[in-house]
Amino acid sequence: THHGSFSLAMAIFMLLLIVPFYLGTIYLLRNIKNAQNRSKILKKETEYINYLDKWKNYQVLFGGCSVSYPLYRPFYLIYCTRLALPMIFAAFLSDYPLAQTILYVFISISMIVYVIWRKPIQNKLDYINIFVLEGVIFIANMSALTLVGMYMAGSTNESARNALGQLIIVASFIINYMSIIFLISKVVSNVRLAMMHRRSASKYEEKAVLLQMLFLPFQ
Repeated sequence: THHGSFSLAMAIFMLLLIVPFYLGTIYLLRNIKNAQNRSKILKKETEYINYLDKWKNYQVLFGGCSVSYPLYRPFYLIYCTRLALPMIFAAFLSDYPLAQTILYVFISISMIVYVIWRKPIQNKLDYINIFVLEGVIFIANMSALTLVGMYMAGSTNESARNALGQLIIVASFIINYMSIIFLISKVVSNVRLAMMHRRSASKYEEKAVLLQMLFLPFQ
């Protein structure tokens, strides 16, 4: 269908936008790690600091996440890929709702387990945001999967179907308004942090915090 083709095109377009950023981030992380290792061997942090300073304008791609595991720092790029995958499944599997919903639930479970087990994000507000968001999405996906299963099984339990439908609507409502609440919280937090850096005469840190605010809607 025309709608399915449009969804597929949009999903592919989003992934194509993500790929160069993802590859660039991996390249930066590898060089940053090498510079850090060389600085430790030489017991001088000059090379490491200089490299960070060289790529300071791109720190939004690799800053703010844990560094103890290679896949932690590009977490937001990984998460963008996670957001694009449902559109691909919807486009390719438009005639297979059961397969769609099963994959949606699998993605939600995978992200929840990953976020809880590995804790890839340092900022507590961001961590809570993603954890709660994935939890609500999981509830919505499980409700959708149950609805599809009931439909395929020929269930006539209208009350259960209505309850699951209402649960999906409530979950969507929570997701939409929760994003606004966390966005406002992040803006307030970043403004306060920028003011603290201004009072301490840390102009570079102040600019970095204000620059990161430009990316808050995407987070």
